Amino acid sequence: METDNKELLESTLSETPVVETTPPDVTFEADYEADINSTTLPPSPGFGGTPSKASVGGASLHHSNHHSTTPASKFRLLMGLGLGLIVLVCISALTAAVYLLPFSDKFVRSVTSVVPYPVAVVNMQPISFGDFYQEYDALQSYYTSNSTPAEERLSEAETSDNILGTIIDRRIIDQLAKQYQVSVDDAKVNETLQAAYAQGGTEEEFTAEIKRVFGWDKETFLNHVIKPMVLASQVEEVIQSDATLQVEPKTKIDGALASLKNGELFATVAVANSEDTSATNGGDLGYLTADQMPPEWLAFFASSELNIPSEVIDLGSVYSVVEATDKVEGEEGTKYTVKAIIVYKKGLDSVIESFKTSSKIWKFLKTS
Repeated sequence: METDNKELLESTLSETPVVETTPPDVTFEADYEADINSTTLPPSPGFGGTPSKASVGGASLHHSNHHSTTPASKFRLLMGLGLGLIVLVCISALTAAVYLLPFSDKFVRSVTSVVPYPVAVVNMQPISFGDFYQEYDALQSYYTSNSTPAEERLSEAETSDNILGTIIDRRIIDQLAKQYQVSVDDAKVNETLQAAYAQGGTEEEFTAEIKRVFGWDKETFLNHVIKPMVLASQVEEVIQSDATLQVEPKTKIDGALASLKNGELFATVAVANSEDTSATNGGDLGYLTADQMPPEWLAFFASSELNIPSEVIDLGSVYSVVEATDKVEGEEGTKYTVKAIIVYKKGLDSVIESFKTSSKIWKFLKTS
């Protein structure tokens, strides 16, 4: 019996296939590969593919649709590319027409009323055709309302240059205001508006006149004229009070005063240094009453002797040194014979021009 069991065992072992052992790391990699190959893959996005399955060991690998496209999907892709190319060509042609045709062309006006093409860019801030046309139409309305003869009107080139230059300056003032942390003073805006009303009678009469002359309503006039004007004056005040910007004129007036203190004649120093038209007359302004001179000058004359020059007097927009050579009492009050040396401070116009040199400004407008 024992012999029979032994023979049966040997027979069974001889028929069993030999299994070769695999090192643990190799077995792990093989199992990992088998798991990956047996994983159902998702369909290819956008191409309508179906899940694909790879067989164990990769013997019968079925490739995913990630790597192939059907004729229909290729057609859709080509159609999309073709339509995109057509749109790009149309946009390019439209843009070329806008910038190659004169701004007065009706096609340009129609397109730019829908698409905000820039007529200029100031330090990455665009100026739209709409901004330009609003100023242009106002000027044309002014010509019409005043029956301005054709020969007295600006040419298209002059008109566009003037309008564009004005708008660019406004953008620069806005940027300077931001730099100096200045915002529009509503009280000053209202004060300026009230002064404008006074010139036109009543608010209603003034508004009606603005509409007749420029074709603007009150709000448009406020935004295009009053507010920019007030902001410009505020920025200029900051500029003129900035000692770092006024070094040059202050040095000049200080030098003139030093010359006077060294005994030079007032007239000689005035001719050499004063920037007022009176410089050719040695700074002589003639007789001035109290209401014809700045209060700072009057205060100095009232407390000083004749033929004694003042210290430098800051009048806001100018530096001055003055001297009274005579004093007369009359029906109009006290009159002084005044001589003055006047040096202008650096103002807004000067700062704008300096700002432009360091700015990136592009103009795209075609005039003819």
